[in-house]
Amino acid sequence: MFTNKCVFYFFVFFSTSCGQFLTPDLMLTLLKGKIYGIIDKTIDNNNQCGQDLKLFISALENKELWALKMLDASAKPGPGILKGNVFLIGDYEQCLGIRQVVKGHEIVGMYCNVVLKPNRNFRWDFSEKGAKLEHMNSSISQFLRGVFDICVPKSCTSQNLIQFWEELTGKFASPLDVSIRDDHCHYQNKKITPETIDIFVFFFFGIITLVVLFSTIYEIYLFHIMKTKVNQSRKFLLIFSLYTNTKKLISTHCENEQLTCLYGIKVLSMGMIVGGHMAAIRTAMGSKNPIYFFSEWPTYWHNSLFVGSFFGVETFFCIGGVLVSYLQLKYSEKYQINIFWFYLHRIFRLTPALFVVVLLYLSVLKYICEGPFWPLMLNYFVDNCHKTWWMTLLFVSNYLNIGAQCVTHSWYLAVDTQLYLIAPFLIFNLKKHTTRVVAGMTTACFICILYSFIVTMKNNFGAILFFDSDLSYLKYYYMTPMAHLAPWSFGILLGYVLYRQNYQKIVISKRQNHILMALSLSTMLALHLLCTVLVRQGRDSFYSALFNCFARPLWALALCVLIFNCYTGNGGFINTFLSHPVFIVLGKLTYSMYLLHVPVIFVIFFGIKDETSTISTTILFLDYWGTMLVTGACSAILCLVFETPVINLFQIVERSDYSRKKSNY
Repeated sequence: MFTNKCVFYFFVFFSTSCGQFLTPDLMLTLLKGKIYGIIDKTIDNNNQCGQDLKLFISALENKELWALKMLDASAKPGPGILKGNVFLIGDYEQCLGIRQVVKGHEIVGMYCNVVLKPNRNFRWDFSEKGAKLEHMNSSISQFLRGVFDICVPKSCTSQNLIQFWEELTGKFASPLDVSIRDDHCHYQNKKITPETIDIFVFFFFGIITLVVLFSTIYEIYLFHIMKTKVNQSRKFLLIFSLYTNTKKLISTHCENEQLTCLYGIKVLSMGMIVGGHMAAIRTAMGSKNPIYFFSEWPTYWHNSLFVGSFFGVETFFCIGGVLVSYLQLKYSEKYQINIFWFYLHRIFRLTPALFVVVLLYLSVLKYICEGPFWPLMLNYFVDNCHKTWWMTLLFVSNYLNIGAQCVTHSWYLAVDTQLYLIAPFLIFNLKKHTTRVVAGMTTACFICILYSFIVTMKNNFGAILFFDSDLSYLKYYYMTPMAHLAPWSFGILLGYVLYRQNYQKIVISKRQNHILMALSLSTMLALHLLCTVLVRQGRDSFYSALFNCFARPLWALALCVLIFNCYTGNGGFINTFLSHPVFIVLGKLTYSMYLLHVPVIFVIFFGIKDETSTISTTILFLDYWGTMLVTGACSAILCLVFETPVINLFQIVERSDYSRKKSNY
């Protein structure tokens, strides 16, 4: 039995790769009897699948066109497997177009994704070619997926195909586990069965669409036809108006004109984040040379901006600290800070748009795309969100494994919200007990630095996200508040310093300003280049620990110097560039862009395309600008329809509360 299977495998793979030496007739003669035997053993004779498979084999022997198309539509091993080309895609359209009546029965083509996942027997030796990815063998077995697409008769179920495979490989210690699911199989006019949540979601979006149309038409009628002034009661009817919300979006007026540089910093940082995620997702799932991307590609200096894209996240932590500290301290000059409103504002600011994205994952994305990659992506979107959507909306998803999260990149919102919880207690005491608070925050940052060193050394973590780190690095370090407390704390302290500038100015000379600005920019550049250096030299726990300890605080410190110089009017052309009106408009979209950029990447590269491609810096550069354009357009819709209206509502309620306080005062 074992010998027969060895012979069978030999002919299957030899005929696949060296088919020019074997005629189709000879191959079928050698394999037909063996395949019939496996079909009879694994599939019931009364099962239509078994009958259709035998008809398919017979039709191949007779060189019938429909059978040749079905064989041709299935994937074949191609070149570059040792480079990681493990997404073997067939011809999706050709498979779905097969409809043939054979002996009074119609055979319809069905396209299925066979997912190959490494098991305990898997080991990929990267030591040849100096790839320096030996440490990734454990993590590769956690996230690497191979795909071998097949075209089979529609009558076959996933269970039939799995039984067939298990019979083929029963005597072998295969390094791969095979997964075939019915929802990973598509055929022409296959209907997606709506779930209960789908009905609610589309009803919700329908109601929102009607409300937006009504609000917009009502405002146009009042302002441009009736020339009526808007009173307080009518403002509630206009919060969804696209007319007003669009004017707010494209307006370049800023309440805090000294901090307009933050808009440019936010936009550039968001560009870094989108670029890093696009490169990693685009390459790891569906490229012909992912091994090149994870080994050789990050060692080139010109790719350091992509490699160090995670610094964009640290920028947002720092800016978040600056804004919450500076704005609340200014607010406290006139009013007493209300803890309830402080936290409620956070909920109103973040939750609505995040809720919409969760609904997109649950019920919308599965209807908007189709293709050979898309069923695999739906599994990623829908299954996780059914289980963990509530943790995403409660901002605790960072404590889940990355593979179990609903909106994966929402871990940042969770960590930032958890830091936000302690912000009032720091801000309340900064004015009264400045020395104590600064000392306490310094101690906390030192503890976090020590934590980073210990956890990196103990777990042999790397330092560079995607390239020399594994999944445990994400769970136990990168997605924890401890890793990002220092940048956020620096932002809190900078906000206080900027606030104090109105009363006790810190004066620096022109020469000192130039030195500080040069140090700030050179530090940022050096940290990006250091990422490339670390990838080049390979995994070293000690150097990784030092990097994890000091890279993020240094980045935040350099950013704080840059913001301070711009705020005090010493930013020069850099402040002029960062405060450009285009950045002011785009800066208002960064939250929506952050929420939408990952699903946009999946739709562009897995919901539309039908083949894998080779990755290079040029291709990634071109794909990047396309991704940014689509993400920007989608984020404008999310901002206008969901984000801005809720902000409008909260502002109306706040102003009425302020008016009441003034009258009481």
